[in-house]
Amino acid sequence: EELNLKDEPIGFLSTALTLEQYGFYKELCELRAMDETCLSSLWQDRPAKKYYPISDYPISFAGKSRDAKIQDLQMTCQKAGVDGVFLNESNGIAWLLNIRSVTRPITPAPHTFAYIPQKGKPILWAHRQEWPKDVIGDIDWRSYDQVMIDMQEIAKNQTLWIDRDNISYVHAQGFYEAGIKCHSESLPIER
Repeated sequence: EELNLKDEPIGFLSTALTLEQYGFYKELCELRAMDETCLSSLWQDRPAKKYYPISDYPISFAGKSRDAKIQDLQMTCQKAGVDGVFLNESNGIAWLLNIRSVTRPITPAPHTFAYIPQKGKPILWAHRQEWPKDVIGDIDWRSYDQVMIDMQEIAKNQTLWIDRDNISYVHAQGFYEAGIKCHSESLPIER
């Protein structure tokens, strides 16, 4: 018997699907965005999250310095004619900035967001409990829960590059609703 997904709406965590995945699944079924609070209400005895400081990942393992990777991405932005790129895929951010954490049990990538401007220093949003004791690189550290407020201010009168393969549906929707000009193609960078 064939399953007809169009018959029932399916809820999804709006931060979990990328814009590309959302486009694929909405062709198959009716999607209804849910947020973290909806899911939290179902898991009443959920253990408290534990946070661990973000640390530097040694260049001997990373292969290339944080500054060199950032400069490469900034040159890519310049060639594409965009003012900066917003990243919300944690593994890619950890790779780009040569950072690690053990907050999430399955991956050494801390749950972060980043903005890399065409010129200037990158911004990294992380939970305050994860901020390192010592400053890591030339990074502007900001509170995790301020990302959309900050990005709406940062991106005024700018063109923002969002990677369709990695940006979450909720962030892309937020940028579009705020009237932020977005260039939404896959980033041509080594990962």
